[in-house]
Amino acid sequence: MATYHLDAKLAQEIVARTMQIIDSNINVMDARGRIIGSGDEERVGELHEGALLALSQARVVDIDDGVARHLHGVRPGINLPLKIDGNIVGVIGLTGNPSQLRQYGELVCMTAEMMLEQARLLHMLAQDSRLREELVLNLIRAEEVTPALIPILALYPTCIRTSLPKGRSSARASMTWMRLNSR
Repeated sequence: MATYHLDAKLAQEIVARTMQIIDSNINVMDARGRIIGSGDEERVGELHEGALLALSQARVVDIDDGVARHLHGVRPGINLPLKIDGNIVGVIGLTGNPSQLRQYGELVCMTAEMMLEQARLLHMLAQDSRLREELVLNLIRAEEVTPALIPILALYPTCIRTSLPKGRSSARASMTWMRLNSR
């Protein structure tokens, strides 16, 4: 499966929805450690060294005042890797006292991962729908069904039966569908 790319629009949505619930600034960083969503809009685009630690070590990173002074673009808080299908796609950071944020951090991370997964699945469904439409249009336009189309038609037999209008193309597709299903 292709790697997932965390985009700024979804990152900012995660930030906005999370900050409505908890009283802490939230940052979402991409897989390169850049802040792509934040409750503090001035920080968007900055490199976050705490996120780089979470990415490179593939673990939750707590940052206290002492550590924050030695890292660039970092404030005290907690940084948690965001994972989809076991792959780290970014980091979510909560600003504040790490010991007080720990209880929320895991829940916030899990919720953000669910939002990412939902967005990925919706994208895949939309892509599948576009491919089905393209297949049907190609079948309608085609003079004959070529052998190269047969494996593709086997993937979408319901689409062919229900999507094509009545007429010559529909009959041709129905005959192909019957041939594929008789095997």
